[in-house]
Amino acid sequence: MKPLLYVFGANGQVLTLAMSYMMIILPGTVFMFPAYMLLAIFVAQGNSKISMIVQSTALTTNIILEPIFIYGLHLGVRGSAIASVIAFFYIFDFICLFYPD
Repeated sequence: MKPLLYVFGANGQVLTLAMSYMMIILPGTVFMFPAYMLLAIFVAQGNSKISMIVQSTALTTNIILEPIFIYGLHLGVRGSAIASVIAFFYIFDFICLFYPD
C-alpha cells in the first residue's frame, strides 16, 4: 500500500493518515462493489427510483455519521473511513432487501 501512496505523493503525516484510512476503507469495498453492481441492475431493469432512494439515504447517513465519528468520538480520518464503510454496508443491506428472489 505504501508504494502506491508514495506514487500519489503521500509522505510524512499524510502518508500515516492515508494508511489508516485505507486500512479501514479497503475491507469495506467488500460491501461497496456488490452494492453498486446491484444498484446498476435495478437501474437497468428500469427501477431507478429504488436506486436513487437507497443512494440518497446512504449519503445522508454518511453525512450524519462523519462529524459524529470524526469530532464527537475523536476518531479523525479513521472515523471518516468507518462512516463510509457503514454507508457502503447500508447500501448493500438495503438493496438486498429489495432485490427479488
